[in-house]
Amino acid sequence: MIVLTALVACSNPPPTPTPTITAVTVSAASSTLDAGASTALSATVTGANGFSDAVNWSIVSGTGTLSNTTGAKVTFTALSLNTASTTVIRATSVQDSSKSGTVTINAAALPVGATVTGVTATATPTSLIAGG
Repeated sequence: MIVLTALVACSNPPPTPTPTITAVTVSAASSTLDAGASTALSATVTGANGFSDAVNWSIVSGTGTLSNTTGAKVTFTALSLNTASTTVIRATSVQDSSKSGTVTINAAALPVGATVTGVTATATPTSLIAGG
């Protein structure tokens, strides 16, 4: 007696693995700055299955400015203050907001006796109105 076994191919492809984020790591070119100085920040996202490496940046505590709120690399600029300051900056995964990383930047105070002597602002008008 001969037994024949037939294999039937499944018409449905296997499910695509879900992209996952495992960690967000943040680094700074320098974690100690002079008042008013800047440093480059970068975020590295790790994960599996075609994950997105996009992040959003935010200042969690402290003072200063970020050059952008998105992108793998941004620049942080400390404010020029009379007291030293500590700022915590976070990069959060766009794909999985439960995954984020932080970096702490310490900025020195302005030197004793230092003063701000002026502020210059420039703007480029987009239109001019005669007599306005």
